[in-house]
Amino acid sequence: MEFLRSDCNACSDNDLVLPVFFFSIYKKYTHKPDPVVVDQYVEDFNDFKKSYEQDIKKDSATRTTKDTQYILPMFEQNWLINKDSVNMGERDLDNMLFEVKENKSTLMHLLVEEDYTKDQRRDVVYSLENLQSLEELIIDIKTEKTSSRSTLNTQFHNLRVRYISTFGMYASFYKEYHGLDN
Repeated sequence: MEFLRSDCNACSDNDLVLPVFFFSIYKKYTHKPDPVVVDQYVEDFNDFKKSYEQDIKKDSATRTTKDTQYILPMFEQNWLINKDSVNMGERDLDNMLFEVKENKSTLMHLLVEEDYTKDQRRDVVYSLENLQSLEELIIDIKTEKTSSRSTLNTQFHNLRVRYISTFGMYASFYKEYHGLDN
């Protein structure tokens, strides 16, 4: 802590000297998720992962199946699958942003290199659009200069919902690709 003292002649030793705190780039926010939402998401994620793990064991695993291993960790983050409160800071948002960008790149490569049906291509494009929206939301949270607790609650709730939506879109594409769509 550094104390600010003016060099002005009008100041006396009895003047109030306030500590100067620099805004920390490591600000943290404690996010408390809705346990019902977490339970449903974890169930959906685990069902998908079990199906994926069976697909990856097959000798005929495709590029789409193989590349899913790089996409899954984005949807298995602690704050998404845990019902407990989680502290999140700028570093966490940076990691999320990095993963989102990497997964956009992975999906772009799949879109170019794989031979998808028209409907499958559409679903990949929707997944890319969801990732773009997710990226923008993370950037908005990171660059917000002042946020009330209420605003942060809303932003992190929206972030969770966007992740769940993005997972749902990718899972839907993957299941259709493997002929599992009901």
